[in-house]
Amino acid sequence: CLPVTYPTDNNTKMLTVESTLPRHILVNSVLSYLDLSTLINFSCCSPQCQTIVFQEMPKTSWNEITLSGNLTITDDQLCVFLRNIRAKENTRILSLVGCVNIKGPGLEPLYGSDVLENIDLRILGSLPLTGELGTMCGPSGLMDDCVARILFSMLPLSQREWEEPGIW
Repeated sequence: CLPVTYPTDNNTKMLTVESTLPRHILVNSVLSYLDLSTLINFSCCSPQCQTIVFQEMPKTSWNEITLSGNLTITDDQLCVFLRNIRAKENTRILSLVGCVNIKGPGLEPLYGSDVLENIDLRILGSLPLTGELGTMCGPSGLMDDCVARILFSMLPLSQREWEEPGIW
């Protein structure tokens, strides 16, 4: 039995769930239908919920991570999240389009990833940047050296040979 209380997306109601389902059914069936934001909210409910989300969810749940348009996520929050989901081993696609508070250090858990195929760090791009989002998005605040070091670490060794030693 797993009693859980967590806020809904609009933060106006609390949803209480008491599950008598076997744990593997809860993880593989019920939680697999939740979006990323709801899963993160669920993981904050209790240590037991955090264990379920970050250790018992199938690793395929973390193949594609989209946090695009999130104006509040910081490097520290991103770093903790990527460590919790073991992104270095699990995440193939990471989209942070429009995440204006990401500067680069939050990507550290991806250092040396063999599975990451696509990372999108655009400030301007596929989002309709109008209204508040449009006024908040300006020039990229990414720390070039930090991001380049992480991206460079993901290249196969044979492709790294062309780079001069000591640049990073």
